[in-house]
Amino acid sequence: MPTSAPVLRPQSDPAFTEKLAADFLVTREGQTALSTGCAAALSDIEGAVARAHDVPYPDTAALIPDAVTRYQQTWQGISQR
Repeated sequence: MPTSAPVLRPQSDPAFTEKLAADFLVTREGQTALSTGCAAALSDIEGAVARAHDVPYPDTAALIPDAVTRYQQTWQGISQR
């Protein structure tokens, strides 16, 4: 029976941390953690309300500077409530 556990040192390399997070996000566990009430990339994630493949792409032609500014102002107003 082990009497000690390994100590994990935090990684100082941001690229490693980013890769580790990205690797987790594509696992079933990562999708389950992030997709409750949202779309999931995997098709059979419990709690997901849609599959990412079914979410329509935005109309990029409508992304003119004025429209983007209005969108940002709307969300800034909501987040400051």
